Parts: sequence; C-alpha cells; structure tokens
Amino acid sequence: MAEDTRERSPGGSTGESEPDISGTLFLTTVILVMIFGFWTLMYWTLLSR
Repeated sequence: MAEDTRERSPGGSTGESEPDISGTLFLTTVILVMIFGFWTLMYWTLLSR
C-alpha cells in the first residue's frame, strides 16, 4: 500500500492536469460586481426619495 502512494504523481495516476478555474473566477467577479452595482443603485435610489 505504501508503494502505491510513492508511484503515483500528486495529480493522480491518469496524468490529468488541474482544472482551469480562471474563467470561473472571472465570471464570479463579474457577477459580484453586478450585484454590488445593483445594490448601490437601489441604495442611492431609496436614499434620494
């Protein structure tokens, strides 16, 4: 059992690369900016009543 763990690479034995999450981070940032902008717009609108 200890021999199996030494032979495996850190990413797994199938040679798969790590998933690319840069697109996910970009979309998450865009969504958060939109939510914050909408919140600011509503806050300013209600403040100006």
